Amino acid sequence: MTNDKRAQIDSVLKLMEQMVSRDGGTLSIKSYDATADRLVVDYYKGPKGGCELCVLDDESLKDFIVEALSTRGVKVGDIVLQS
Repeated sequence: MTNDKRAQIDSVLKLMEQMVSRDGGTLSIKSYDATADRLVVDYYKGPKGGCELCVLDDESLKDFIVEALSTRGVKVGDIVLQS
């Protein structure tokens, strides 16, 4: 992963972390395989705290990550969220 691409991915995940941390969630890069162009992100949803609709589901979060990367001109072939 180039340094610029890694910096963009880190920046996007930091923004997404702000969204999920409100409900006690966390995000972190588990791995990136440049050959397969595959990013694996650990996603801990946190306790639902009585508001099941407040916690982002995997697909919605993945869509947010893809869109945020795309607006920065960063394409990742496959993004996998591991809960």
